[in-house]
Amino acid sequence: MKAVISDNKYLKALVAIQRTKQIWKGARPLVQSSGMRATRIALEEVERGLIGFDFTPHDLDLGSERDNRADGG
Repeated sequence: MKAVISDNKYLKALVAIQRTKQIWKGARPLVQSSGMRATRIALEEVERGLIGFDFTPHDLDLGSERDNRADGG
């Protein structure tokens, strides 16, 4: 499901963090980046609406394995 980043600062930060990691790994910036750090480039891309994200719900039921942290195990 495609989602749009609106005025949610927390969501913007999460998307910008992931984009920063992509830039560090060699992804090409979508904005002019002369002298800008990867974090600033990522924030600029998010603020301009150049970066989106797909929301994939986390499946808590992992089959036969169960989370037994509450049981002390």
